[in-house]
Amino acid sequence: MLLKLLLSSGVFSVALLADIGYVQLLENYKKTNPKALNFALEAEVIQAQKKMQTSGTPYEVFASLGQAKDKLGTRSGLEYSFGVGKTFRMPHANEIIKSVVNKETKISLLLKEEALIADMYALLNLYHQACVQRETVSLYKQFSLQLQELQNKNDRAYELGEISKKDLILWHLQQRRIKLEFEQKKSERLRIFRMLQSKFGSRLKIKNLTCNDLYDFELPRQNRSFENLLEMKRLVLSRDKHEFQSEEYWFHEAGVELFYDNELDTERYSASVSLPLEFSVAHRKSMAQMNQLKKLQDTNEITAFKITKKKELQAAYVTLAQIYESYNSLEGPISEDAITLMDLTLTAYGVGESTAIEVITVQQYVMDILMQLQEQKADFYRELFNYYTLSITGEEFR
Repeated sequence: MLLKLLLSSGVFSVALLADIGYVQLLENYKKTNPKALNFALEAEVIQAQKKMQTSGTPYEVFASLGQAKDKLGTRSGLEYSFGVGKTFRMPHANEIIKSVVNKETKISLLLKEEALIADMYALLNLYHQACVQRETVSLYKQFSLQLQELQNKNDRAYELGEISKKDLILWHLQQRRIKLEFEQKKSERLRIFRMLQSKFGSRLKIKNLTCNDLYDFELPRQNRSFENLLEMKRLVLSRDKHEFQSEEYWFHEAGVELFYDNELDTERYSASVSLPLEFSVAHRKSMAQMNQLKKLQDTNEITAFKITKKKELQAAYVTLAQIYESYNSLEGPISEDAITLMDLTLTAYGVGESTAIEVITVQQYVMDILMQLQEQKADFYRELFNYYTLSITGEEFR
């Protein structure tokens, strides 16, 4: 790899301080981030809600009090009644409700898990971007030092008339240009680092990044699974499945009431049962037809979702592969020859066999190649984690 070649050379040696890697960042994120902490509690909250939703209806108590008098006016007194009632779901109705609640539970958890996984992919991307940017800043620093080391020689050469005023001005312009770009890259590195730090706030103070644990610079496997997203789609479409199941039954619940009445000298005990007959509703046939059509729509939607998601992943993979091929085509012999040319030019300049203009020209050529490589590397990692985010498998975090 070109960067290894640069870091092993005397001119481009870079001292990288290390402190924390992405594994430690992810662990701290899971332990301190409110979204991650709430996800751990979400299952318990949803289970409690599930019990509430499936616990049925409460008992009802009825009571009445009145003053009664017969038509002849010979007798009068208080009359009262009281009773208790409850609506009971049929076994099949309970199963339908439990099924719906279970689906809602899974959907809620999957949505929160998706958001959490997407956040962690974003964290990985920031980590890799910060490391790539640090490499870029280090390379600019080496180019700047390179020119500074030769500055005294140029000044002396100008005094002796060995180089022209034009050559000296061009040298100073190159120094200022590199210095300006160096400051811009440092600002960009700081911006990305602050974005990474903002993921943790005051809960974790990041000093330095390890940057020796980056994802391998290679293409991931193609045809990445998106079963989690497909499961979510199926769950969302099947939330109304209880409507289909409802067509098979005449009623779903029964109301039972027990009464005691005391009317002057008469005591009465009574019981009543109420059964709502679903089949008596006029629109039932239309509802059944609509539900059958919705089943067909759901099937078509699942098929369309699979096709769309596969196209998204294929398009993302093609973009990733293009960046990868472009990087490798530049990182091979072209970049190695450029580094060799830089070393030869510096050696020749040191013994007076090359001019300042040649040094500046070759250095700018090498810089352009290296910066293209750094930009492509940053683009590769950005698209890599975008590719992972499209499928939300989260397998990297298990």
